[in-house]
Amino acid sequence: MHALIDMRVDSGAFGYRFTKQCADGDGPCGIDRRAFARFLEAEVPGIDWPLNSREVPETTVVLDLLEFCAKAVGEPILGSYHSYQHHYHMSWDRAAGLATLWPK
Repeated sequence: MHALIDMRVDSGAFGYRFTKQCADGDGPCGIDRRAFARFLEAEVPGIDWPLNSREVPETTVVLDLLEFCAKAVGEPILGSYHSYQHHYHMSWDRAAGLATLWPK
């Protein structure tokens, strides 16, 4: 689960709820990792960010973590490329994000 969450963070999927804005004001461009971490630690007591892969949280903490992730995920859709900032502008498909949150 740790690796899956990291993978979804890296893909920008949690930008659906924790949106990073382009510095030029051109719209969303990914995930605000700092906001993600702060909200995670506030909403899921007993969890620290980054997650520790050597520590297994209590079942209730894991369930809260799963709920947190489900509320925050959307499948990233890449828009136009911003060559000066070296990123894509993004939008998110909520239903597709939920469907692919935990691969089968």
